[in-house]
Amino acid sequence: MILGDKFDVYIIDLCGDDEFSSIEDIASLAEKMIKTKKKLIFSLVYMHIKLLLLLSVAIVIVEKVFSVMHIVKSKLRNRMRNKWMNDNYFANLPLEDMHTTRRHGK
Repeated sequence: MILGDKFDVYIIDLCGDDEFSSIEDIASLAEKMIKTKKKLIFSLVYMHIKLLLLLSVAIVIVEKVFSVMHIVKSKLRNRMRNKWMNDNYFANLPLEDMHTTRRHGK
């Protein structure tokens, strides 16, 4: 049986079941499938529902990780840029200015 056919049978089965009439979201659909043991009958449909729920959580986690990486990389780049600019500043000063600058702590 093709997956599309299984979805059709699943929809027909749910439309005839009064217990599934109060479903408002995917999470409550998964819970109701577990309670009524329909997850055993429609295992592929249940697996797709689990993947949908997992995917939404995974996307949020990955977005948070990339956000933190962006912040860390930005701070690291700023530190590297400041060090590079300081090194170039001293490299481009005339020799006598460099000695006075280092002695006075500037």
